Amino acid sequence: WEEESISVPNAVIGYVIGRGGENIKNIQSTTGCNVQIEREGDMAPGSNMRTVTFKSSEPQTVAMAKAMVEKMVKERQAAVSGVGSSGGGMQDKIKAATDAGHISIKVKIPDSDVGLIIGKGGCTIRSIQDKTGGNIQIPSQADPDDPTVRTCVITHPNREGCDQTKELMEDVLLKRGDGAGGGATIGMGGTTISLSIPDRDVGMVIGRGGCIIKEIQRQTKARLQIPPAADVGSQVRTCTVTGTAEGVQQVKQMVERMLAEQNTAFLMGNGG
Repeated sequence: WEEESISVPNAVIGYVIGRGGENIKNIQSTTGCNVQIEREGDMAPGSNMRTVTFKSSEPQTVAMAKAMVEKMVKERQAAVSGVGSSGGGMQDKIKAATDAGHISIKVKIPDSDVGLIIGKGGCTIRSIQDKTGGNIQIPSQADPDDPTVRTCVITHPNREGCDQTKELMEDVLLKRGDGAGGGATIGMGGTTISLSIPDRDVGMVIGRGGCIIKEIQRQTKARLQIPPAADVGSQVRTCTVTGTAEGVQQVKQMVERMLAEQNTAFLMGNGG
């Protein structure tokens, strides 16, 4: 039997394996070569490389499988190095992906939150891309027609992967939300509605440490913004809900149900 091993950066192993192992299965079925990837727990202390071993009774299939993996690693590293590019470079990468049959979707990110998505030294965006096998292209500047956002492009071999990449980006933004409804979500069709919440009930909707509002946003993938004070001359706060049409309606229903249950409990308490 012919056996060869190469070292692959741990950061790109997820891309080599693919969603549900689809990429590695494809390599094995195409070449007839067995491909073994070292488990993360077996990596040498302090190492960021994992050993990929190729085994086959035919030397040419080992060479084929090894070449396929090495090509994927180079593609992945080139794609990641394109983060933050703009103009021709970004468009060229998107065109190359779509020419290869990849799906692309556009998402809008608040310009002030781009740094969160990229992360220190690019660690966050690399982590998202490695988990999903998707590629995120972020322009270097805000949109000319709306300087508050940047329109990013996600490419992936399938739509499911694009959606998963987008969800992970949203999770990053939701996790930094503060108690008063902070935490932007990615533009998803841009449906916006207003929602009135009695000033006395705002604390209940926000929850301890923002736990309730964060959970509402996580479940609905919509953004609920609560102003810091009641409307002038009023006992209510006019809040803004942004997201998909379905997501904003879910927020509205969840908040209205909470308020109804609160008022019912209040009335029952008085009646007793």
